Amino acid sequence: MGPWRLPLALTAFFSIGLARAEAPPEFVKLRDQARPVESLSAFLDHFVGNCGADVFERSTCEANSRRTRAEMTGKLFHLILDDGRTLQAGSFDPSTRDFVVNMTPFLESGGLALTDGAPTETDREGHPRIRFLPLHAFLPETWTKMDMDRQLRTQNIRIHIVFKPLGLWSLPGKGKDRLEGVKAKFLAVRLTDARTGDDLALYTSR
Repeated sequence: MGPWRLPLALTAFFSIGLARAEAPPEFVKLRDQARPVESLSAFLDHFVGNCGADVFERSTCEANSRRTRAEMTGKLFHLILDDGRTLQAGSFDPSTRDFVVNMTPFLESGGLALTDGAPTETDREGHPRIRFLPLHAFLPETWTKMDMDRQLRTQNIRIHIVFKPLGLWSLPGKGKDRLEGVKAKFLAVRLTDARTGDDLALYTSR
């Protein structure tokens, strides 16, 4: 089974000056074992399956969907996105130059979402609650916390994710709607400069 081939728009620029162009070895090791996902929407549709009331031979469709999920569950996949809306500035330690970028691991596309773990509740607005993933960036001496904050506000950062799908989740939404998605384990998340490919920040699961 090959990658899902709907093109992603990858136009972003982000640079902190003293980054390295090569990926961290711990990320490379996982990425090289993973299958590329070229469309998040297509991946989610493929994993969840679309067996609505109007589908001919619904039972056959559901059986095919279960078989597809079984084949994909627990496998490694590599996804690249440029959706900086999931990122926000966290803490900064001036003594070590360690800047934390908090990522909300809720990636929505086509009415479904890929998440790290499964949300178990929603807030008052009906949005799922899910914990941040902390990515670490080490700022050069010429940069301040305000510089990094400003770059994050541009939302122009490329995100590389190696993940392992584990199953489905579903929550009641507002009114009669339900929120649905794919529960996954985000094994590594890397931020890069979309123009140069320089390494900016990294998260790896424990």
